[in-house]
Amino acid sequence: MVRTLQKALANNSAAQSQDIVQATASLNEQIATTRKLAASEFMAQYQKAVSMAELQKTTQWLHETMMRSMPADVQKSLLTFNR
Repeated sequence: MVRTLQKALANNSAAQSQDIVQATASLNEQIATTRKLAASEFMAQYQKAVSMAELQKTTQWLHETMMRSMPADVQKSLLTFNR
């Protein structure tokens, strides 16, 4: 959709008045700014998801380490009482 809009703006700016050329340039700037904002938001969400996955991995590792370090009777009791 953005590419189609940019092509249409480029075609219209060839033989039009100065106002139209300025409006076209302004729209192109706004499109570029919007793309940059969308890209930065995408990267922020991606980093958030990566951090969440790392946190889950660390939590799982801590749980496994804790369970391995407990005596067998304590583990059995925890599993029995679902804690």
